[in-house]
This record gives sequence, structure tokens and C-alpha cells, in this order.
Amino acid sequence: MSPECLVIGNGIAARLFALECKRNIIDCAVLTSSPVYFNQVRTITLNPISFKFLQKLGISLDASPISHINVFESEGTGVINFSAHDLGEDNLAYVINYDNLLRQLDELTKGMQCSADEVEDLSNIKVRVFADKDKNFSKHQTDFDFIEHDYDQIAFTFHATASKLQRNHAYQTFFNNQIFAIMPIDHSKNTFTVVWSIPKDFATEEYVRDNIDLLGQQLNTDIAISGEILVFELSSSRAKEYCIPGKCLIADSAHSFHPLAGQGLNLGIADIDVLVDEFKKAKSKGRSLGDIKVLKKYEVRRKLLNEAMLNGVNFLNYLFHSENIYTKFFRNRGLRLVNKIPVIKNLLIKNAVGKIKI
Repeated sequence: MSPECLVIGNGIAARLFALECKRNIIDCAVLTSSPVYFNQVRTITLNPISFKFLQKLGISLDASPISHINVFESEGTGVINFSAHDLGEDNLAYVINYDNLLRQLDELTKGMQCSADEVEDLSNIKVRVFADKDKNFSKHQTDFDFIEHDYDQIAFTFHATASKLQRNHAYQTFFNNQIFAIMPIDHSKNTFTVVWSIPKDFATEEYVRDNIDLLGQQLNTDIAISGEILVFELSSSRAKEYCIPGKCLIADSAHSFHPLAGQGLNLGIADIDVLVDEFKKAKSKGRSLGDIKVLKKYEVRRKLLNEAMLNGVNFLNYLFHSENIYTKFFRNRGLRLVNKIPVIKNLLIKNAVGKIKI
């Protein structure tokens, strides 16, 4: 007999959703395939709310805490410094290894996983929840319309050593039409994870290796690449609607965008939290999980916030990739101004750490 809910996806979000359903006694299975790993190179940045969500599910992972985030424009004097102390938090974010998290989640959901031919009675499934846009499952999402955008950029991610950067600090600099972020992953070895987005016109691994010293000069430290460099094309996707009767989109399936804010999985976890909450309310009232009124309540609670984040990230990406002299002046002045106004600065960081939630 099939479960009440079927979550479809091959990544972290699908497995997290299944575990949260299980924790709330909602019968759920995962339609998935073999997980894809990244040789321990890829990392994820979680805000404190998402980190606590994982702990609530019994997931235990090594994490590198970030207590300060320093954002600056390398060609001017614009800078914003965010501190966990300003919010009364221990940390603003936690960096964890993608492969380690996925491996643990895959093990925890083994008994919940199935393939398409193993789902015996699809008529018993009340709702299908899509958690990513994996090509293996794209045929299941043809009922939804999406708005797609190519950023015309390539992201390079890798590990690096940097001896002079402060512990528990993350740095993001906007430099020559590029965005460079570096965050700690192993304090004892001065090891950091880097995400560097570069316009496609000159985005090559050779360029990265030839210019890493220049980025080090911007941060007043030496940076040395260690190990493999992963490459990702950058694009955004947003669903016009998250739900139709019996089907629902969450996480990357509903929204994906530029990594400059590090909010991808955090928004996905917030989606999971809210959708399972609506499922609990529906079950308590004897309503079907696939009822469009149930699903739309989730959409109303999440879509506006997700759209605001996506639009904000797209605006920042445009702003910091522009070479227009007036735009450069505006963003430098803007960074300095925001840094001097605690109310605005705290509002930005509260949104980033997951404290603004419907």
C-alpha cells in the first residue's frame, strides 16, 4: 500500500522533508535515485534556524560557526559588518559539508525510499511533493510553469588555506564584476571554502588559479587553493504557482537563485517546516493532504518571502556586476549608509538568519 504523501527528489531537501513528516507521524515515502556526491568539496551554509531544524531531526554534523560576516566593495570604501552579538545570537551561520549531510540523510531515510515501479498503488497517495528539479524527475513537474533566468556566470567552489583571516569570520567581496565569498571550514588548519562567481566570458579554471593571489591581496592574506575545483553554471528558476490539487513544490523545485546570499537550502528548510505544519493541521481536521486549500495555505505563507529573497538577490547581483561608474558610486554609498543604520542592518541580517517568518 502506498503512503499518504510521496516526496520526489534526489537531494537533501527531499530527504529532510521525509524525516520531518516521519517526526510528525505523517506517512511519507521518498521517490529518489542514487545520491550525487561532490568529493567532499561542496559546502552548505545554514542559518541558526536551519541548523536547529537539523538538530531537531537528530542529525549531528561537524559545523564551522560564523559569528561575523564582512561584506565590502573592493574598488571603494563601502563595507557592511554583521555581528551575531548585535542580534543576541551565538553565531550568524554554520558551514557544513554537503556530502556528509547527504550521506547521513540517505542512511536515515533508507526505509522510506522507493523507485517508481515500487509504488504499488498510486491512487492512495494524496499529495506529491517535488523537492528539486533533478532531470530524472522533471517529467513529473510538467503541470507547473516556471520563469527561468540565466545569470551568464559560472561559479567555482573549492577549498583553500588562508593564514591571516580571522576565525569565525566570513568575507564577501565584490571585485571587477565578480563576487568572491570565503568562509571557514577547519580552524585548526586555516582551511576555508570559497564560492567565486565569474562572468562566462572569461570564467575558466585557469583564470581562477591565476587570480587567486589578487583576491588574497583584497583580503590582506595569502590564499592557496587546495584540491579539486568544482564548476556550476548559475541560473534562477521560480514557479509561478507552488501548488495544484494533489501536487506541491518546495525548495529548489519552487525556487532557485544565485548563491551570493547563501540562502538556497535555508529557504527550502523553511518551506519544509511550513508545509509539514499545514499537513499536521489538515490531518487534525480530517482533511486530505492534497486538498488545494491546504496546499495554498503553505503557498501563501512561503511564496511572498521566497519571492522577496529572490528579487533581492537578483537586484544585488545586478548591482554588483555593473561596471557603470554611477552604479559603483551608488553601491559604495549604499553599503556605507546601511552599515551606519542599525535598524536597516539588523533587518537585513534577521532575514538572512531566518528570524523573519510567517
